[in-house]
Amino acid sequence: MTRRGRDRMMLFGALGLLLFGSVAYTVADAYGWIPDRLSARYYSARRGAPVIRPGEPGDPDLVLGVPVGDARFRLNWRDHTAMVMRPVDQGLEDWVIPSRFVYRDETFTVIALHSFALLYAPKVRRVSLPPTLECLNEADTMAPQGTVIERRGE
Repeated sequence: MTRRGRDRMMLFGALGLLLFGSVAYTVADAYGWIPDRLSARYYSARRGAPVIRPGEPGDPDLVLGVPVGDARFRLNWRDHTAMVMRPVDQGLEDWVIPSRFVYRDETFTVIALHSFALLYAPKVRRVSLPPTLECLNEADTMAPQGTVIERRGE
């Protein structure tokens, strides 16, 4: 075997070992087989991101958001803030958005509306916004015609 062929075989062998090792580590870490001091999931959880273990309920679709009460929220676990994504029930007529809610023993403050939040509420006639809301993202322009949007004080 030539030196060039041997070098090429060593390179592909090292790349294959690296790829197989990273896949094996990821699978083992997902099932909790890696000790905490070596686990990427453990360190992610310490930074504030929730660790969802196999078989636990979680947010199956990050696009729709987590359902809490009458609304679906996109959660920011680091800041404990939430963005309203859409109502849970599309037939909702009177929508009161909370200023705070508890999810998985953590309290979240509602600070924003997704720009299409009211687009997915075709039958809503009145929306009551919390005082903690900092950003509308022009969601009020997507509300059905005749919808009353009010900001309440608490």
